[in-house]
Amino acid sequence: MVEAALAARSLSKRFGSLLVTDDVSIELRAGEALGLIGPNGAGKSTLIAQLAGRLPPDSGQVLLEGRDVSALPAHARARAGLVQSFQVPSLFSSFSTLANVAIAAQAAHRHSYSFLRRADRAREYVEPARALIEEVGLSHCADRNVGALSHGERRYVELAVALAARPKALLLDEPLAGLSRAESERMIAFIGKLKKRYAILLVEHDMEAVFSLADSLCVLVQGRIIARGAPAALRADPAVIEAYLGDDASSGGAHA
Repeated sequence: MVEAALAARSLSKRFGSLLVTDDVSIELRAGEALGLIGPNGAGKSTLIAQLAGRLPPDSGQVLLEGRDVSALPAHARARAGLVQSFQVPSLFSSFSTLANVAIAAQAAHRHSYSFLRRADRAREYVEPARALIEEVGLSHCADRNVGALSHGERRYVELAVALAARPKALLLDEPLAGLSRAESERMIAFIGKLKKRYAILLVEHDMEAVFSLADSLCVLVQGRIIARGAPAALRADPAVIEAYLGDDASSGGAHA
């Protein structure tokens, strides 16, 4: 069998008496988009934080291409190829788009002392950064400071930054947040292309986007996965409808 690009094994996290994630196991393979859905407070953000290394689990393992990365902090997991794209873009606003992406390319570089060089002046970082900026459709913004860009443009800069980190698995946390309808449609199309190249775990409130992008879904309720499978099957699952999707599931009105 093909090794999972990303796997969680029995992850659990408790805050005091509150069990936020309860024995959660998932598997994600290269070229697959797995949608993680659930009501507010279900534990989605806590699970993503445990996968990314920003929050240590109380028990369980995180495996990246079969390698146990459970003991690695977030920055080390990112260098290993487990990359999160945040719901709120975290960028250097006073730096240009090119500099932001080149710095990410530099951070992913394994050579010693590469940090001593200006990323936006080093050819080995600038060339791949420009290619990624072109891929996300922001060539016209390459030399503009990120702080001067629109919210939608910054979302694409953030994606370029994530891709510059050479991901093996991408954690996309609400990539459509704050986008207009036209921007959302473009982002959905772009993520659809990305999933052919990367393993993607997608958390998103726009249920129509989730159902159109995800190859499979996991439904998280009160910290436990109550169902998993193909989107069409889960959309019609009475237990999922009762626990989460609601009466308007068939019309796509529910939110993650």
